[in-house]
Amino acid sequence: MKKLPLAIVLSGFVGAYALGADVVIQHSELPQKAQQFIKSNFAKNAILLAEKGFDEYEVKLVDEIEVEFSQDGEWRSVKSYRPLANVSFVPQNIIAVVKSKYPDASIMKVEKEWKSYEIGLDNRKKLIIDENGTLIAEKM
Repeated sequence: MKKLPLAIVLSGFVGAYALGADVVIQHSELPQKAQQFIKSNFAKNAILLAEKGFDEYEVKLVDEIEVEFSQDGEWRSVKSYRPLANVSFVPQNIIAVVKSKYPDASIMKVEKEWKSYEIGLDNRKKLIIDENGTLIAEKM
């Protein structure tokens, strides 16, 4: 009789995982490439939570920074509720466009798309810049 509730709970977890629900993992279970990215760019920020989804990983760091990785550990997005202190992982030509357009703005979010970057600024502007450094769009 006790086996039935356990089976129901276990099947619920399996079902949730199959539907793409995130599962909490140890940071050592992240792909090596993701671990290196965090170590290189956010060494002062401890990992609070690491989750594995169906085809991605999401990491929450102290200072309210969230980093999303693909299955192979390539970063997809970095966002924060405060200006990002380090954006050295973003190509310099992309940063140059942001600084020339909004020299006093700070970067809050960087999302890597297929051949472009979406940059969210603290002035609520969103810039879409292609990988060559051409400003494609600007949104509010």
